[in-house]
Amino acid sequence: GVGAEAVDAAAWGGTFVIVGSTGPRPDPISLGTIMGKELNVLGSLNGDVGDYYNSIEFLRSTQTRFPWDELFSEPVGLSGASAAIESMSRLEQVKAVVHPWLP
Repeated sequence: GVGAEAVDAAAWGGTFVIVGSTGPRPDPISLGTIMGKELNVLGSLNGDVGDYYNSIEFLRSTQTRFPWDELFSEPVGLSGASAAIESMSRLEQVKAVVHPWLP
């Protein structure tokens, strides 16, 4: 599941955030890996529309200071999702972008 992939992809001492519900059955995640990598975990059931506005404004106001476009890979469809996640785990890209409507 997504939670397990987030734990695996997180850098030592990193933080990962899970936003939204987990569905009818929560995904198991490795507490041993979380502790071994000394990760910070932050969960949120959902966000407020104001959070989206604040996020966009933050990106807009810092676009000349940070290379945001370099953080995200070219979008791939569901057929390329596994390869993109594997590429992230090899540190070949920072954030894979999977768009479900692409082939």
